Amino acid sequence: MTNSEIQVVKKLSIKLVIFLAMMFILDRTIGSVIENKYKKSPQGDISILSHNISKPTEDMTVYGSSRAVHAYDCEIFTDTLGFTCYNTARENSLIPYHETILNWSLKKHVPKVIILDITPKEFTWRSDESPAKVLSFMILPYVRRDTSFSNMYKEIYPMEVAKAKISELYAYNSLVLPIIMGKDGTKIGKPSDVKNGYLPLKTSEVKFGLPKYVFDESDVDTVSRNKFQTFVDLCLQNKVKLFVIQSPLYIQPFPETKSTKEIRTICERNNVPYWDYVSDTAFLKEKYFHDNIHMSEAGSIAFSTKMASEIKKFLQKDGSLADSTSMKK
Repeated sequence: MTNSEIQVVKKLSIKLVIFLAMMFILDRTIGSVIENKYKKSPQGDISILSHNISKPTEDMTVYGSSRAVHAYDCEIFTDTLGFTCYNTARENSLIPYHETILNWSLKKHVPKVIILDITPKEFTWRSDESPAKVLSFMILPYVRRDTSFSNMYKEIYPMEVAKAKISELYAYNSLVLPIIMGKDGTKIGKPSDVKNGYLPLKTSEVKFGLPKYVFDESDVDTVSRNKFQTFVDLCLQNKVKLFVIQSPLYIQPFPETKSTKEIRTICERNNVPYWDYVSDTAFLKEKYFHDNIHMSEAGSIAFSTKMASEIKKFLQKDGSLADSTSMKK
């Protein structure tokens, strides 16, 4: 190699090092900004999620998406049933996420009762993305900050953990634009209002009249369906009383969806209670909803009171409540 060629290689190497250094600095700078904004979001409250896989102790646990976060008041279930209760539902979560969290939680503690709140599109929502990919996006932001999540994630996606350790931005690759644009969930409730995972929404912002439900369903995702079956199996194997519930929506009544048909079938086959309140007229009141899909604090109180009463009747009928050491004297 001639001296001129050596000089060219050196210059290219220097430029490459400078470029990599700049990329590293940008990654750390922008990544830190995104991470700080995400931490301030209700959906970024790692303590709620970490609780259920590292130190669960409660008699009763609630799983589900943002609808469940704002619909199930744990204090009401405790007052009615005498069970300690924790709402581990998460914004934008899906059944593959719930099944993964349940599997890890059961290694630490087996509750007496679990509520799984499902959506009309539980098996078809965001079907353009694989459940594994969606699950990855949900858990990855916590890998850098919590050992429990890091250990869990290593078993599922070891290469993703390595990438997230190297790049701060990588953990938020699906959330950068929504967070920057202010669509990170901070407008829905305040983290300081959280009570055992339940986040009440104080105001009602629904407009007059019930909107129509928009049907744009893809085929049922087999992986999601199988994850739901696994969720049911885990509860049955551990003798946990499972209640699958579809909480109310402030929309016009609509036919049963592909997802709920599958869910109903699986629940009936496994003798698991499936209660559909999505269009229950008792809850179709403006004051009961913050928006068309999330219940207000008033709505969550009414709905939680109803669910606690129904669950109590069910457990008393099959003798489960009488066996509980947590039942109030």
